[in-house]
Amino acid sequence: MTKWVVIFLLLCQGSFAQQQLTAYSRATNKEKGDNLFKQNNNASQPVALQTTADTSTNQSNGFEENLALQDYKKALVLNPHDTLLLYHVGHCYAADTTYQFKDSALKYYNKAINYSKAFYEAYLDRGYLYALQFGNNKKAHKDFEKSIEIKPENRFSYLYNGMLYYNEKEYKKAMQLYNKAIELNPDFGEAYYERSRVWYEMGINTMVCSDLDEASRLGFAEAVEAKKAFCQ
Repeated sequence: MTKWVVIFLLLCQGSFAQQQLTAYSRATNKEKGDNLFKQNNNASQPVALQTTADTSTNQSNGFEENLALQDYKKALVLNPHDTLLLYHVGHCYAADTTYQFKDSALKYYNKAINYSKAFYEAYLDRGYLYALQFGNNKKAHKDFEKSIEIKPENRFSYLYNGMLYYNEKEYKKAMQLYNKAIELNPDFGEAYYERSRVWYEMGINTMVCSDLDEASRLGFAEAVEAKKAFCQ
């Protein structure tokens, strides 16, 4: 783990800064909303979805399935037990921002996991789906923990699980998970940014600015803006 330089800025301790940090906390909480978890930069990116629902749902919104999803499903006809294809179909459905295809996404993630119990990415993304679209934190935590069990070096499993604990106001658990994510990758800007929110909730305002400074240095955009507002 890298060593931290604590920036003792008086502005972060003054009454004005306290008001600003309160506003920062409320704003970032609001911004999280439906975007509680951010996309894994190292995973395959979800395909933008403009589709009818999976035929098993008997839904239709009048749009054609995108070409990638059509191709994945055609390939599944030939290889119905292919775990990677199942995962990608689930990923496509999960990418829809209206959440109306969440049942289809869950179905395909479940199939991928059933055929491959060691598929850590499927557990990770299913946990993301449970938390973000189903609001089922218990199942989300279980999937994140299973993903960590299968691949302990995957920093995103720690990050997502920490963000969920933060949302539940379990700040010590969130801090431990962020610390582990940073230990695995000292250049993980998003983890520093998320940890700054925990420092704020714990009342250690100097460390808020320290982590925002590090996240900014690493190019994490949200931290750059937060630092400008609250750590001058």
